Amino acid sequence: MTRYFHVLGTERRARALPHEAFSQRGDLVQVDAYAAHALAEGTAATPAEVTALALVHEILHVVVARHEGAIRRVASHLLTTYAEGTRKAALAFLEAFPPPALYAGTQTAAEILDGPDGLAFACEEMLLQWVSRQNPAYRKIDAVAGWASPPAEVETIVTHAREALAGEPSEVTEGESLLDSLLGPGRASSSVFEQLAWLEARWGVFLTTETESLRRVRFGQDLGREEARGLSLRFAMTHGGGGQASGLATEVRGSEESPPRFTADRAWMPETVVVAKNTLVWLAQLEERFGRPVRTLADIPDEALVELKSLGISTLWLIGLWERSAASGTIKVARGDERAAASPYAIFDYRVADALGGHAAYEVLRDKATRAGLRLGADMVPNHMGLTSAWIYDHPERFVTVPRSPFPSYRFGGPNLSSHPDVEIRLEQGYEDRSDAAVVFERRDNRSGDVRYVYHGNDGTGLPWNDTAQLDYANAATREAVIACILHVCRMFPVVRFDAAMTLAKRHVQRLWYPRPGEGGAIASRAAHAMTDAEIDAACPIEFWREVVDRVTSELPDTLLLAEAFWMMEGTFVRDFGMHRVYDSAFMHKLRSEDNAGYFAMLADALVAEPEVLGRFVHFLSNPDEEPARHTFGTGDKYFGACAMMCTLPGLPLFSHGQIEGFSEKYGMEFSAPRLREFVDTGAFERHDREIAPLLRDRALYAGIEDFELFVVHDVRGGVRDDVFAYTNAHEGRRSLFVFHNGPGDADVIVSRSVPKKRASGDCGARSIADALGVDALGAPFVRARTTSGEASFPRDAFAHGLALRLGGYGYLVFTDFVGAHEELRAEPRAHEAERRPLANELDPVGDALGAAPSVEDLLTAAGFRDDDGALPMLDADDVVPTEEGLALVVVEDDAVLAHAQVGVLEERSDHRPEAQ
Repeated sequence: MTRYFHVLGTERRARALPHEAFSQRGDLVQVDAYAAHALAEGTAATPAEVTALALVHEILHVVVARHEGAIRRVASHLLTTYAEGTRKAALAFLEAFPPPALYAGTQTAAEILDGPDGLAFACEEMLLQWVSRQNPAYRKIDAVAGWASPPAEVETIVTHAREALAGEPSEVTEGESLLDSLLGPGRASSSVFEQLAWLEARWGVFLTTETESLRRVRFGQDLGREEARGLSLRFAMTHGGGGQASGLATEVRGSEESPPRFTADRAWMPETVVVAKNTLVWLAQLEERFGRPVRTLADIPDEALVELKSLGISTLWLIGLWERSAASGTIKVARGDERAAASPYAIFDYRVADALGGHAAYEVLRDKATRAGLRLGADMVPNHMGLTSAWIYDHPERFVTVPRSPFPSYRFGGPNLSSHPDVEIRLEQGYEDRSDAAVVFERRDNRSGDVRYVYHGNDGTGLPWNDTAQLDYANAATREAVIACILHVCRMFPVVRFDAAMTLAKRHVQRLWYPRPGEGGAIASRAAHAMTDAEIDAACPIEFWREVVDRVTSELPDTLLLAEAFWMMEGTFVRDFGMHRVYDSAFMHKLRSEDNAGYFAMLADALVAEPEVLGRFVHFLSNPDEEPARHTFGTGDKYFGACAMMCTLPGLPLFSHGQIEGFSEKYGMEFSAPRLREFVDTGAFERHDREIAPLLRDRALYAGIEDFELFVVHDVRGGVRDDVFAYTNAHEGRRSLFVFHNGPGDADVIVSRSVPKKRASGDCGARSIADALGVDALGAPFVRARTTSGEASFPRDAFAHGLALRLGGYGYLVFTDFVGAHEELRAEPRAHEAERRPLANELDPVGDALGAAPSVEDLLTAAGFRDDDGALPMLDADDVVPTEEGLALVVVEDDAVLAHAQVGVLEERSDHRPEAQ
């Protein structure tokens, strides 16, 4: 049953509302976005409020239908006691709110009233008209639905009806009358959206028995959310801003309801190190550097590739290889950037761009890279295609479309952006005058006459991407076409990065494009396309990414799949979907803001829950969407310490374009060349070559997770130093220790016990530093290890109760290849007297408001440092006791394991930053 309020005949004419929108009785039968805008114009209501009011009125019709006998009894009573007045009022009502036959002049009001159930119908509508006038929210639409001058007889009819219905028990709410039920929403609130929430809460059980009723109530609430979000985006469109940053946290756990389904690495994958290059910008930089034309991929000098390999890079990720949508460049130029190229993420077709030399030039570069020892990587952008693309021309059915514009205010009279002779593509004109951020564009096929409106790509966090077209992942044919395209890319590139991969997880396909009833609002007008969980499961029976991974693993197993994924789905992507690698954005955010305890807690949680996830993370200090590392970490000790940590953690290190050279420009995706003339920071570049490159060339020692151990670090007085990271690893008999102080000032620390870790052996206990490094088995009085600058030695018994080390502000230490020695080194400084690096001239990092660090208590609770029954352990006499306020305490239960701990946090450490220079 879908019956909305009646519209005044005068307003029907003035607003040119279509006849098919009205039933034979004259009430509306649908209120879609287009009709809602038409009805709202000139009223105090918004389109979403009009729709919500219509839904409230429809629900009242549902209630009346459940009490049909009561309405008939009221009509019969009126005919007996007030026949003449009832007929007069009913005729006036029909004239004010004419059914289509009366509106068109094919029947008179008297003929309609004398027809079957004519009087009962009129009585019901007059009663509901009176009920609506009691609802304060309804007054906003008086201009279109308010009976301004009803005859006096109407009040008499209402009085009779109220008396009759006051004694009629309600089937909706026990203990109240039917009249009370009808008046209930208006008495609950003056906000129609709050009324819908009240209806769901109070009448939810009743509405679930009525076809679609509860779902439609939730649809009305969704429209309110959409409208509120649309207003904020319009403000962003006209005042700047909009969008949200990537998540500052990383989720290390996937679905705990199913066993993990990690995809096994090929032998080369764990040691992969990637550098990203904006292709057009890099070609321009290479041309200036080498003084010869570098216009295509084939022109890239061998020397540049060899240099990358010497710096420890193993994969060159070229951004912007594919043929781009020309419309993207046109839009950007029209919006004021005369130097803009089309976006590399607005793709016309997955073929190497003609301007880059096409497939032949790609083959030349591929062979050069192979000789230099490099693999090539490329983007795949599965969420959308360009505004103009081969698919939008030939396969519009693959996109999210609607047959008519979702909003009547949209105008598509701008220039045709299409290069196809028979297909026209036009943006909504609000983009040109910055008055609106339309969610759709118009596609007109002059061959067939087909006109459809295609949604722009959108992730729901900001404005729609106006140079893109959104692919429809509820369409099985679309999914299959995208998978075929992915396989094509994988045949060309052994490393493939998937842009914004989280948007294609089933839960987000549903959230953005087919929201659950009552959970819409991310993208305007999509609430009308809501799907229940059962419906989305029928449309998408398996996760898209799981299918992709299984197909690639079966057909092209020597391909590393890397997902850019946020929204707390990182663990899901590698554990459940099977991606080889996934972004860990927390590494960058938390290290730059020095939320050290927060990042330590995340590492500890991964180790106790699913260590393999940690080995699948992509760590970076910047990426193509972020500010350059020079701006956020500086170019001194803080940067190099964080960079060394990035290169020694399990997972995959990712360097951004210009990071190694110390460049400061953020290269927009529309850049065709750098816009700043910058020179290589030779000091930073040489330090990279001296300190970072050796770590990268030795990635096998650091890449694995099986022997990785993370240590709780204490200062010499027993308190926890959450600003010092220490961990060990091993590979083929070699062992390493890395320690980094991510804070200012000196740190005299002791590395003693690791955090609990879930191991293949079933052992979850902690390990001592001596055990992790294997020093007890060396059988010599001294232990010698390599460092980045030479060698260091320690008395073997220095490891027995924890290794004492000193680090300067933002200093780091790397020790590898531990061997026994019968005498101490004399020429080199001892490890605990390691070189103290002075504070460098660093830029003040941004992001101070990224969130306070959790307490160490939270950190250890997350890692599960308690007895099975939840109780804290008793302390032994030998346990370390805090000696200074302000320090957190981790108490070791015994000399063997750190399976339990007691934590006391007396006050939070102040947050320090390197001073701006």
